[in-house]
Order: sequence, then C-alpha cells, then structure tokens
Amino acid sequence: MKTEVDDKAVVTSLSIPSSIKGEAVRLARSNGKSFSSFVTELLIREIKLNNQQQIRNEEKSGNLEIGG
Repeated sequence: MKTEVDDKAVVTSLSIPSSIKGEAVRLARSNGKSFSSFVTELLIREIKLNNQQQIRNEEKSGNLEIGG
C-alpha cells in the first residue's frame, strides 16, 4: 500500500523516536489521513498560528507594517 511506504519514509526522515512511531501513524490513520499528510497539516497549522502571534506582537509594539 502506497500510504504505508510514504508513512515510513516520513517517520524515518523526521527522526521520530521508535517508541511513538506506531502511535503517531495510528493517530494519523484514525483521522483518515496518511501520516505524511497529517504531519503536513500540523506544520501548516503551526505556521499559521506563529504568523498570527507575530502579527499580534507587532500590533502591540506598534511595528506592524501593512502593504510591505
């Protein structure tokens, strides 16, 4: 199954400790996703949250530039 190959490659490339590899893949699959797409979604979510936090911090400090 292609998803399993992709999952193994992603788990290996991320150097996830063996103690949580299986659980991480089960969590992704329980959400109906391959592990690689699950990790990608988590990374995108984290980037968006970081960007929102940076904007809030810049608004508070008065350094927000609009329109670059």
